[in-house]
Amino acid sequence: MADAAERDQDPLLIDEPRRPGKPTGAAGGAAFAGDRRGPQPPGSPAPFSIEVAAEHARADAPPPGAGWAPGLGSGARRRHGRGRAWPSAWVPPPAALARLGRVLVCSYFVFNIVFGELQQWRHLTSDPRALAATRRWASDPDPPPPGFPWGVVCLVLPAALAAAAARVWGALLLLLFLLWRDGAMVGLQLKAIALHGSRPSELLVKPLAICGATALLLAASVSEARSRARAGAWVGPPTAGDDDDGGADAACGSGDATGPAAGAAWTLPRRRRASRRRSALLLAGRCLMTVLLAFSGWMQVQRMRARAAAPGHGGTHHWGLADPRDNPLALAETAMGAALALGVATRPVSGALAATLAAEALLYWRFWGPVPHPAYRAGLREGFFTALALAGGSLLLASLGGGAIAVDAAIAAARKQQ
Repeated sequence: MADAAERDQDPLLIDEPRRPGKPTGAAGGAAFAGDRRGPQPPGSPAPFSIEVAAEHARADAPPPGAGWAPGLGSGARRRHGRGRAWPSAWVPPPAALARLGRVLVCSYFVFNIVFGELQQWRHLTSDPRALAATRRWASDPDPPPPGFPWGVVCLVLPAALAAAAARVWGALLLLLFLLWRDGAMVGLQLKAIALHGSRPSELLVKPLAICGATALLLAASVSEARSRARAGAWVGPPTAGDDDDGGADAACGSGDATGPAAGAAWTLPRRRRASRRRSALLLAGRCLMTVLLAFSGWMQVQRMRARAAAPGHGGTHHWGLADPRDNPLALAETAMGAALALGVATRPVSGALAATLAAEALLYWRFWGPVPHPAYRAGLREGFFTALALAGGSLLLASLGGGAIAVDAAIAAARKQQ
């Protein structure tokens, strides 16, 4: 009766499945552990039980209202003074960073691709002069009006909404769509650079950066799906016995091995392979995003050199407005992108880069303001949501970390060996 009342009052205590001949509760856990380990000398650690695990969980839990602190060690590390407690009042939890990052990356597909295609279809079908202007030569006949963009509406829009909700198939479908749409153009650009010495342009670096942000979106969705699967597959503490068919084996899906040791041996190679694939995907996303950031910084240096050579030049203008690409934030973004590509201080640098990209989008890519031409407004909208997509990819990196292929991982491994 005391055990039942204690379980009703404490939500962290988990009822162990009752089996014939095996007592439950604290006494049952102690008896079972003592039966497996034999008599324990005085002063030895307490045997494992649900109550002991719940007590450790309550001791390791952060105080109410405390946010996530990157680099914060476990409860044991904090008790022994080896963990570094970062200020947690201004650091959001990784789940919130991941949600915001997914929404920002998916906003590029919703507003730049789906909304852009619908706006272009409406413009060409409602204005005959705009349709006639698409002719290559004046003697060419008038082209037929375009059809409704069913593909992006029925494929890209549901995939973007699903990816924003951390569905793996949505993120994978968006990545495949980008490869199908931009693969040929990127290939021609790379061929021109390799064979003819052409200079790279935004037609090359921007699709690569969006592919990088989408790769990070896929990595975050896979990580979220595995977290949900692990949470749903855990059926209690692993218990070893001749008649056991649950515990680690049921959670791992292994039907041949019995006991927690066999289940752990079955899952360890799988987890290592998954970790390597995830680290490779994170590396690809970091490097592809850095391509656009490095290109923007290089172009900004060229503009500064041109202004230094011609002091009377007032700057770059389009349609009487200043070029939003000509902004001082590009150099800072290039430096932070280089740190991300190497994997140096990935989490804090990712947060700073996300804030810088969001500030650039709000200050320089103001497509909602007075714009003299619809084509220029469309270009501003594309730049705005491209910057937000890169900011979302940076937030996903801040949530996931740099992975095993990063300078941070090498430093952590070297410290662990010391």
